[in-house]
Amino acid sequence: MTEPEPPTHERQGPPHTWARRPASLNGLSPAYHQRHDTVGEPATGCDNVCRCVHTHGDARTPGPP
Repeated sequence: MTEPEPPTHERQGPPHTWARRPASLNGLSPAYHQRHDTVGEPATGCDNVCRCVHTHGDARTPGPP
């Protein structure tokens, strides 16, 4: 009989978070996550990076290479 796999967060580690205003992350306090001090730090600890923004104006699309 095969042992069940552990939950994803135990296999991959916690979600990595960063915010321009650190107080914005206060709502995550009870959740399992790793806070970072700079915008580049989360990328060093994971393979995928997602960005959540409040308005479309907060999102910037990079120009052509």
